[in-house]
Amino acid sequence: MKANVKLEKELARSRTDALKEVRQLKASHAVAIRQLQVEAKANLDKMAEEPDRLGHHLMLKGYSKEEVDVIKADTYAEEEADAVGIMGSLDGVSCLTVLDNKGDDVELPEGGSEKVG
Repeated sequence: MKANVKLEKELARSRTDALKEVRQLKASHAVAIRQLQVEAKANLDKMAEEPDRLGHHLMLKGYSKEEVDVIKADTYAEEEADAVGIMGSLDGVSCLTVLDNKGDDVELPEGGSEKVG
């Protein structure tokens, strides 16, 4: 009987520790995903400036506004579509993470472990 109580307490402590570890891993994953989203946004912003720099450079070289517009359209149309897809994918990961974390509202009793009857 005494061995059962000891095993039940040990099981409850292990379960509590595992839940805490899962929460910590999910939190660190959420932080990493957010950092990737910030980096991707910064890269997209930088990419958005690139056509303007190219256009300015081409106009300095003597190209007309119409020629520059055609060159920019041919050069950047596919890249913009890819970039939008990448951000959509990152947003999707973020949403999945939020949905996955919704079940983590398990309240631990005072003392940080489950009571064993």
